[in-house]
Order: sequence, then C-alpha cells, then structure tokens
Amino acid sequence: MTKGYGFVLQMNPELWTVNLPHRTQILYTPDISMILMELEIKPGSIVIEAGTGSGSLSHAIIRAVKEHGHLYTFDFHEARVQAATEEFTKHGFKDYVTAQHRDVCTDGFTDELNGKADAIFLDLPNVYVGIKHAAKALKSTGRFWGFSPCIEQSQATCEELEKFGFFEVHTIELLQSELIVKEKHIPVIDVSFVKTKRTEEDSLRDQPRKGSQTSRKVLTTVNMPVQPGHSGYLTFATFLNE
Repeated sequence: MTKGYGFVLQMNPELWTVNLPHRTQILYTPDISMILMELEIKPGSIVIEAGTGSGSLSHAIIRAVKEHGHLYTFDFHEARVQAATEEFTKHGFKDYVTAQHRDVCTDGFTDELNGKADAIFLDLPNVYVGIKHAAKALKSTGRFWGFSPCIEQSQATCEELEKFGFFEVHTIELLQSELIVKEKHIPVIDVSFVKTKRTEEDSLRDQPRKGSQTSRKVLTTVNMPVQPGHSGYLTFATFLNE
C-alpha cells in the first residue's frame, strides 16, 4: 500500500455549500457574502429565512449570528425541514437555529416574531407575496432581502416594498468574471525609418519604406472561455415603521 498524506478539514459554511446534498437549487458563496453584508448581519442578530431549501445560506447566517443571535428558518416542504434540522444538529448549530414547516406566503411568520427581526431573507417563488408578512416581523430600520430569478419579479418586489414602508430599495446582480494570467507575444514595430528623409527616387516610386518587426513577451490577462452565468437579482431594502 502506497504511503501518503491525508488532510482533515474542519467543516465551515463554504465547504458545506460545495458538498451538501442538493434538495433544491442553492446560493453560492459570491451571493451569500453580498447578502450577509447588505443585511448587516452580526453576532446577536435575529434573522428570519424563507425558504430553508438545502441550507446553504442558513449555515452562513448561523455562523454570523452566534453566539447570542438566532436564525428562524421556514420552508413549506416538511421533508426538507426535517433534513435541515438533522444537519443543523449534526453540525452543532441546534442552539442557534429553529427550523419550522410553514407556508409563509399564506400564513406569514409566527406571532412571537412580530417586530423582533433585525433582518429577513425571502427566497420564494413570488417574493412580493411575502413582503406584507416581512413588514410585521421586522424591527424599525430592519433589513430586507429578496432573491428573484427574473427582472419582472424583481420589479414587482420593488413596487410592493414601497407600499409597505420600505426605503433605500435597490436591486443588484452579481456576475463573476475570472481572468487567466499568461504570457503573450506582441509585435513591436521599429518606426525609426520615419526619421529618415525620403530620397527623390522613393518619392517618384511613392513607396514608403517599411520598418522591421519583432515581438516582445509580456504578462497579460484573458477571460475564461466559459464564464459563470446569471444567478439571480438581489433586492435589498430597509424597513421604517412610523
């Protein structure tokens, strides 16, 4: 048996995102990092998430809010809630998260969360349907985020946010662009001939003399032949309870 080395990596949300069992489509690290920043999530924050899905974003939120904060995550699919609960427990997060089976589009969030949330994340088929429920659960100046796959849904979300007292509404799209660093040969033309006066014979022939051409090696960047595409539109807003 060949001897070698093995590396044991401690589990973290980034590793979990690229290795988790996919029960739904998931959010990846570029979107997740922007969401955590825009929602201003920090240790001690109370955060509401709908829906739980495969738990990719959930793990990142839990790491951001513990030791004194809490994540309340909802999903209308009972089996997904059970699977996520088992994973949270296995990863040592059970004290920082409560996963519940609930259709927040029709039933809203539980009453004990009214006015308690510092931030709310909605990843629903129709985000705008859940905005009226988000307005009940958010603290004044609490932060809202919604994920929409197309611009028409994002537009409807923005219109609904304005109806319920949200301000600082803005939508962004993250497009990742990877560059390859490589050496490249570029032509270098010797144009010193332009400093030399043309002879009468050259003028008669009307044939300007050509400079010699060499190449020079330079370090440059080129785009990847295949780039990651559009993931979705992220709409952020701040709630003001007057």
